[in-house]
Amino acid sequence: EYQASPERYRHVMAAVNAARARAPSIQQVYLLSTSMGSISSGFLPRHGPGQFAGAIHTASIDPTAPYSYPQLARLNYGELKLPQAFIHHVEDPCPVTSYGYIRSVAEKHQIPLISVRGGGDFRGQPCQAFTQHGFRNKEVAVMKHVLKLVQGGAWVSEDL
Repeated sequence: EYQASPERYRHVMAAVNAARARAPSIQQVYLLSTSMGSISSGFLPRHGPGQFAGAIHTASIDPTAPYSYPQLARLNYGELKLPQAFIHHVEDPCPVTSYGYIRSVAEKHQIPLISVRGGGDFRGQPCQAFTQHGFRNKEVAVMKHVLKLVQGGAWVSEDL
């Protein structure tokens, strides 16, 4: 509940404002989340319209999965008034981050979906960084795509 709350928004904005005080050249702030963080990247723009230049949701939560985080079921991504993109591995093994669910959300709200395939040397728990959930051995390609988005690239669906 905290990640979806106005209190979370206030805490994040305190950090953003502190960063801007130290570096006044900061002009735009993008939200970039992974997994459970997609609750924040989804709800923060609702609490502070116009405060963020865009939101990139990676390995996003499926609130309909058993034992998931139901907060995102209350979120209508289509109501958020900022550029958004999903980045998701098509074989994400985490039981609460289903690619199929995110694909349906992206299609419903016409939000670009960057579909990641491949990688390797997977090990560890399904919802951890060393699996497809963390884009293992595809990290550079994913981060280059994120950089392209925030530097003004086209926010369109693609395969990586």
